Amino acid sequence: MLYIYIKYEKNLFAIFLIASIFTISCQNQHEVDNKIQLSKEEVTIWIGQKANIRILSAGSSTFTIKSENDQIARADIIGDVITITARENEGIVNLVLTNKFDEINKTIRVHVKTLSGAWKATGGNVKVDIDNNEGVKETIEEEVLTLISKIHSVGFDNTTHKLTVFTTDHLKYYGIYSFKNMLLEMSYMNRIEKYSVCFLGERNIQLKQDLTDLFAKKYPNTKVNKVEIDRLFTYISF
Repeated sequence: MLYIYIKYEKNLFAIFLIASIFTISCQNQHEVDNKIQLSKEEVTIWIGQKANIRILSAGSSTFTIKSENDQIARADIIGDVITITARENEGIVNLVLTNKFDEINKTIRVHVKTLSGAWKATGGNVKVDIDNNEGVKETIEEEVLTLISKIHSVGFDNTTHKLTVFTTDHLKYYGIYSFKNMLLEMSYMNRIEKYSVCFLGERNIQLKQDLTDLFAKKYPNTKVNKVEIDRLFTYISF
């Protein structure tokens, strides 16, 4: 009877020891998971833009990161900063951050957007720099502001690359467009307009157009140094 009791105690101790090891292991695993802390785990950026995420965990140099689709977005780690670069294709992609030693993963979700949908004109500015001719300067400013005021909204179809331009006098024009490397080219009404694009957050864009050559030819007797338009648009729908 004594032998059986001692054997029972030994078995009970072994079960307790295994359970304790399992509990500690789970706790350690949970602690490792908690160490992979980021400033954010989801970002939305435009094609061609970059975004940074900070690794809040200690020992960030022990991490690697890999994109599930490099055609949508890729990422690099320098120090404790993850730099995400949106490529030429829109879409949603996961970036997988992995701890080299413990092989614990953390997923970062990236939504890459491109220029598409309907955008309403919300204003604009003109910059005119010419030498010693205020009369011509005022004339150019009036002409350019008139151009800005005529556009009500613009629609971009990212599938077909068709363009629709709505004017403030209720006219509609159709054309085509291309958007690459933050450069927009719109072709409609037998003319081509070229813009550099700057995304101002998720809701607004700025289209910058250089008209220096156009007005230099129009006013050959005046030294035209710079004529530049900034058009501002806010999205209506995607």
